[in-house]
Amino acid sequence: MRALIPKPLMKLMEELYEEEGALLLGKILGKTIILEAMAFTPCEVWERGFECLPYPMEDLIGVFHKHREEPSERDLRIATLWPLYVVLSGKGLMCYNYGKLVEALIV
Repeated sequence: MRALIPKPLMKLMEELYEEEGALLLGKILGKTIILEAMAFTPCEVWERGFECLPYPMEDLIGVFHKHREEPSERDLRIATLWPLYVVLSGKGLMCYNYGKLVEALIV
């Protein structure tokens, strides 16, 4: 698998504050995950998860989170739930497909 991230969305990710996040919208074509948009919605966060509304289920493919440090164990557990989990941290950009690290291409 690989993830295609458009340059404008990558720039938006870089401009967010640390510990901010977003829902990721897009589609999966074969072994390629195509990120098309980011949705910012009010979220309630709990120790074991979060709930965001509105919830655009038909295009929802994952979650983005920005960190100062590398992803936490909690982040890596959450990554196993999503086709695409994107983390931007001091170690750079990391993309996961159901918890497995995948190649990220900025296009």
